[in-house]
Amino acid sequence: MGDEFEVTGAGAVNILVVMRIPCQENDAAEFVAAVNGVVEGLLSQDAPRELIVVKINSWFGPKWLGFSGIPMQGLAVFYKALRIPPFVPNRVVSQRRFTGLLSDEVGSGEPLHRNVLGRTALKRLASEVAPGAMLLWYSGSTAKTGRGSMMVYQSAGDHYRSWYVQWGQRGSWHSPHTSGLKVQDLLRMLKAEPMNSAAVAH
Repeated sequence: MGDEFEVTGAGAVNILVVMRIPCQENDAAEFVAAVNGVVEGLLSQDAPRELIVVKINSWFGPKWLGFSGIPMQGLAVFYKALRIPPFVPNRVVSQRRFTGLLSDEVGSGEPLHRNVLGRTALKRLASEVAPGAMLLWYSGSTAKTGRGSMMVYQSAGDHYRSWYVQWGQRGSWHSPHTSGLKVQDLLRMLKAEPMNSAAVAH
């Protein structure tokens, strides 16, 4: 079982966050702990009706966030037509799906990533492939590569907010670098504190 968090805002209720991303072979424990912290903060903050977590086999750069346009550093970016990033299926280590107030795991669901032509990939909108879901990707092999990355799509009605974080290792895991999100808001999220989305933009 996980730790208990309070959902803030209208109709606030206490929920028990029971999902946990496991630390597997070749994963850096510090990185997986950071990803779990972000997940817990997101669940506490947004209480999405569905969360899909995808593990990619190795580090991926911020260009994947730029699949629908490259955000300026530190700015909150909202897209109405955010597309599923075109990771090839053989890069996907796992896909997990969680629903409900208790974030129950309900199987992987339909794969987000498929072998499709480039022009088809441009048509695969997040709002159609996984309507209303929060999507999160994180990298594997972090103990071997010494760096890790994570990308999140947060659903906000018919729009999505997207952001990217990367960590590196120089003796120990140092401060993250972000795109589409301020570092201080990421750190606040890691403490499972409510984040004022209006304060993200300069």
